Amino acid sequence: MAGQVLRLLVGEEPAVLDGNTDALRSVLRTGAEACERFGDVHQELATALRRISELEDLLAQVAVVLGTELLPVDGGAWPVFMLAQEVRRALGHAGRE
Repeated sequence: MAGQVLRLLVGEEPAVLDGNTDALRSVLRTGAEACERFGDVHQELATALRRISELEDLLAQVAVVLGTELLPVDGGAWPVFMLAQEVRRALGHAGRE
């Protein structure tokens, strides 16, 4: 219903609602709620992107620390080596050294 009323309002022909403003109010209410929700979602997205950036920075620091560990062939631990590889892959740095 909301879509039909919006199409009527933006159409080339004058919109006739037969004196019934309930449909128009419903459309406007739905539009207002959508705008409010969009603002909320935008804020949630900005927060999530900041958090992702913080976690990427933290992983980069972890990669640096793990990169200083000895390789397994030089006496280092395999689990540390494997973790370092996983962190580099997660950051998209695999093979770039």
